[in-house]
Amino acid sequence: MSFATHSMVGRLAVAFVSLALWGCSEEQSETLAAGETFQDCEYCPEMIVVPSGSFMMGASDADDEAIDRLERPQKRITFSEKFAVGVTEVTVAQYRFCQLNGGCNASDRLYVLQLPDGRVINSRETSAFDEALLDVTYPEAGLNWLQAKAYTDWLSKHTGKSYRLLTEAEWEYVARAGSDTVYWWGDDFETGRAHCFACYENGLTFSEQEQIKVASFPPNPFGIYDLFGNVKEWVLDCRESEFAKKAFFYISDKRNGFCEGRGVRGGTFGNGYKPRASQRTFSKVDTVFKYYGFRVATEYLPERSN
Repeated sequence: MSFATHSMVGRLAVAFVSLALWGCSEEQSETLAAGETFQDCEYCPEMIVVPSGSFMMGASDADDEAIDRLERPQKRITFSEKFAVGVTEVTVAQYRFCQLNGGCNASDRLYVLQLPDGRVINSRETSAFDEALLDVTYPEAGLNWLQAKAYTDWLSKHTGKSYRLLTEAEWEYVARAGSDTVYWWGDDFETGRAHCFACYENGLTFSEQEQIKVASFPPNPFGIYDLFGNVKEWVLDCRESEFAKKAFFYISDKRNGFCEGRGVRGGTFGNGYKPRASQRTFSKVDTVFKYYGFRVATEYLPERSN
């Protein structure tokens, strides 16, 4: 066999091995599929992968309760890549873990907790409180937008991954979960789907108008809980004063930098109306309501281990 032939055979062999290795590398670097979950630490939010896709953002003609100036006309939004969102809102335990690890500068926040034995303790009294609080699965609420953003900044630093709040479009996309109806289950509200005053046939008593534990109702088809009730959720999008005269409550696509107001989505336990997927509102970034919580998102998707 000539030298040229040997060289050709050698090059083909190297190319074959390289292609085989490249194929293995590609297989090994495959990221989690839609519907799969991950969690970067014990007290980090559990995340679920959301499929790529598109949807019509805003209220359809079938939604008789929509406010035109806020929710119409509809526009098509496309997500070309998968992303991940919190399976639930950030919980009290997850937020407290942030505080105990040097993040979430909200040391003035006073928590009161009743223990199983009936004792009532607060966060300024005893270290035993911290251990008890780390078991609390209620949504963290009563935060302004700046505090919610600070949590995502800390979580990014703590995990080495990039976390943030959801955008308005992402929030509505996951709330609809592939549907084009008022709710992901249809155009008519059904009891047993969400926690709010108007969500129950006989309403709620005064003492019942409080938060309940996350994931108390079944998830939507994307595997995500509590988008229609319990607490509202801060999002990234900005409402700027220059738009106020043109469209009341207009929320722009600006997500970074200073904004006087930010978007809030979802419904709360105190709602006297049934929350819908396309409902939009905003609040000033320093607003603190006991109804306001938040959920996190990330473009980071772990690789699937083989």
